[in-house]
Amino acid sequence: MKKTTFIWVCLLSLMSTCDMVEKTDQPSNANNQELNASHDLEGHHEQILDNWGECDESRVINELFSTINKAESGDTIIIQPGTYWGAGGIVDKHNLTLDFSNVRLLTKHDETLFKIQQCSNIHIHGLTIYHDPKLAGCFTNCFDVDFSHNISFSNCDINGSGFIGICINQCSDIQVKECKIHECQYGIFVWGNNADYNVKHFESSDVVISNCIFEQNRAGNVCFDSNYARATHFRIKVDALDFLINSGNMMQFLTDDNHYEVAPNTFDQIVSDEITILCTSTFGAGELDPNIENMTWVGLFRNDLDSSILCYNTKLHTKPIYDPMFDDEGEKSGIQVSYEGHDKNPILLISGLEMPDELEIESYNILQNSLMPGESMQLGNCTIMALGDIDEHGYITNYQLIITGEKNGVKIEQTFLEQAGFDDSMIYLKWAGDIDQDGFPDLYLDISPKYSFSNPALYLSSKADGDKLIKLVAETQVFGC
Repeated sequence: MKKTTFIWVCLLSLMSTCDMVEKTDQPSNANNQELNASHDLEGHHEQILDNWGECDESRVINELFSTINKAESGDTIIIQPGTYWGAGGIVDKHNLTLDFSNVRLLTKHDETLFKIQQCSNIHIHGLTIYHDPKLAGCFTNCFDVDFSHNISFSNCDINGSGFIGICINQCSDIQVKECKIHECQYGIFVWGNNADYNVKHFESSDVVISNCIFEQNRAGNVCFDSNYARATHFRIKVDALDFLINSGNMMQFLTDDNHYEVAPNTFDQIVSDEITILCTSTFGAGELDPNIENMTWVGLFRNDLDSSILCYNTKLHTKPIYDPMFDDEGEKSGIQVSYEGHDKNPILLISGLEMPDELEIESYNILQNSLMPGESMQLGNCTIMALGDIDEHGYITNYQLIITGEKNGVKIEQTFLEQAGFDDSMIYLKWAGDIDQDGFPDLYLDISPKYSFSNPALYLSSKADGDKLIKLVAETQVFGC
């Protein structure tokens, strides 16, 4: 017997102090495909950032997920609007609608927020799900969907802040409708052998994406396990575009941005979509854009005789190598990158800049690779200064890097990097020089706040606005877990 359950009075004590009561939409299983709530995702984003520090994370949501897991087939569960802290999941549940309209599920920890395992016919509506925007971890997903069939998401705001927005593992028939998926390493990732569910073979594992917005997902918006694509045909549908993915066409699909940006005119394009950087020569499966061999790169190579930097245009070549973290004996899922015409590795590779061959770049003398709060360093005519707080245990919080200098006769002071705290890591200045030959320093830093990955970033002065000295133009993440 179908029924509607309100998780309401019993959870009042679990709500955070930054709750906001709003009118909810109430979907039903009988009409899942027609859901079209219109709550303001941008408004939610701003409210979360404004109130982040005021919320009490000590209250967890075990009772909420416990109640959901007690639901019977055919039920509709309506969650009281507000903000909940913590992580949870549902296991072996079937034929449910979960209405999270005006509900926020948040965490400041490195944890997957919502796991869906061995379920079928589940519809999740209206959930705003976030990690702390300043948190980045190795495996901090928003949703994990494992061994499940016919799972749908509508009108959700999904911010991974580090790894995967929706991770789909060994599932079939997944629908994502009218969602915003942003600030993840991967927006949607199709993982594993998704052709089997509950010992039943599916000819294709459909992932259908419609009317969604993808923004600032570093590695890609819609990605999948390349080993899986070589072994199994499956289907990804984005709006009216239908793609059967296999070993012959997966490279083209992955590199065509038109297939990812469902609403490309809604948000301004970020500069890192135009300029790309690489900083290592070996990569794991799925970490590297398969189109790199078709791109023109500028390599910054160090001259061993005088430590100067020379630019060379180069092409990249790849070959499979053994990955000790994931490969069994005889397997080669890793990727080795080599540089046409060069035997040694560059300090940095840049795509999207046009530079003449053998251009010598002025390097600045870096006296310190890391600046503690209160310290400063001169780079040409500009000064880099660090601010922040240090407690009695040596932990640094509220960290800022500020660059000051004169541009067009006007003195400018610009805060170009802010970090709330660090997890056994520190901002590291790898190199500074004048790449774009305009007389102002360009910076190559590792801006990772966490020990388990590096976050190389390139700041260029020529891309800065008139009242700024430098601008972040590209960054990447290299995971080491």
